[in-house]
Amino acid sequence: MNEVETHEQLFLSCSFTEGIWAKMLRLNHIDRDPMGWSGELQWAISHCNNRNQSCIIFKLSLACTLYQVWNERNGRTFAQLCRHQEVIVAEMVKEIRARACSIRNVKNSLQNWQVCMNWGLPCSLLRPEGQF
Repeated sequence: MNEVETHEQLFLSCSFTEGIWAKMLRLNHIDRDPMGWSGELQWAISHCNNRNQSCIIFKLSLACTLYQVWNERNGRTFAQLCRHQEVIVAEMVKEIRARACSIRNVKNSLQNWQVCMNWGLPCSLLRPEGQF
């Protein structure tokens, strides 16, 4: 993170944050390379415009990535603390799982079941068939 800081550079374009975001994309089963700040915002707007569980978890992943990158930047800048990508990603996965477990009234569908399996979430989050 010794490069010039712009929003585009800091959020998802420098090699450190790009590596973290690439891991988040894989966890979300999104098969593409990171696209930088502007590209990710455009992708999220065009692909995550409903309330299914995969969209919610993608948005949580994006928000958590931005928070953790900012936190890491501040730790390195002001406290000379440096964490490895794997440590940051593990913390993010834990936080996203905790937040995802609070989502209620999730439709019982194959897509949502797969999201539960991918993220290690309990399938009890899915509402039984026929319930609203």
